[in-house]
Amino acid sequence: MDGVTLSREAAESGLAVTADGGRLVIQGPRRLEALAGRLIAHKAMVMAALAGELVEIVGRTCIRFTADATEHDKAIVRAMAEWDEPRHTAGRREENT
Repeated sequence: MDGVTLSREAAESGLAVTADGGRLVIQGPRRLEALAGRLIAHKAMVMAALAGELVEIVGRTCIRFTADATEHDKAIVRAMAEWDEPRHTAGRREENT
């Protein structure tokens, strides 16, 4: 799930989500605590969505694209992020060589 979709879901559910500097501010009824937890768990993507940026998560890497990034540029950055992810084989971690 991306930050825009999650932010939209929060707004439709009744949560007010804003950014205050580097803080994510979530206001709403306590019954939506689980949704607020998902927002917090994806803070980087939600903050980027609030700022109007496009963010993707590849493995453990958060990638921010500018509005003028081409699909070719995005594909190269995604491939580099995937290559940098550690590989797991036969129960042991194998670093890229």
